[in-house]
Amino acid sequence: MWIRKYCALLFLRQYTLHDYYYGRTALDLPNVPNTLRELNSWKDKLESLKLFIGEILEAKELLNEVGLGYLTNKWFDENQKQKPSELIDTLIKNTNDKYENTKQEQPVSKTKEVEFKEQTKEIVLKAIDTYSEIENVEKIETNFKPFLINGVYQLMEKAGFADDQDVSYLDSETFVAKSVASNFISN
Repeated sequence: MWIRKYCALLFLRQYTLHDYYYGRTALDLPNVPNTLRELNSWKDKLESLKLFIGEILEAKELLNEVGLGYLTNKWFDENQKQKPSELIDTLIKNTNDKYENTKQEQPVSKTKEVEFKEQTKEIVLKAIDTYSEIENVEKIETNFKPFLINGVYQLMEKAGFADDQDVSYLDSETFVAKSVASNFISN
């Protein structure tokens, strides 16, 4: 916690630095990472950074002690600097947007797709084989209406079948097949 608070103080120090490079300022936002795991980590850490920055800005005695006592809302406005909370909110929004976009638009892993199909085929065929001995050998001549009994819809995030995952999706390759086999056997 103390290291994070110190990082928040160093973040505020960025407001005191002069810009030495053309087109680059000390307050430019960093590029957000590309992997879901890193983006997820950033989401949590940026919220705590915003909280700590807010606490430090309220601690006037601390700010005066480290020579940053002049960092007030009035100073930010007069110097045309974006307030720290607004700057962090922008970074949080960029991180959340990239996280959601990456999660939705990443391709399905070919390896996981093949594994899903193989596992599903194996599990469902095993369940069907248990009833192969009682198959009707006569041809069914009459029309019949199929109907759904105990139908279950299971949705899983696309990220469960992608290479870039923010969390572990256990049994993503077998959960549908196990459900189908279980419903087949119970009906």
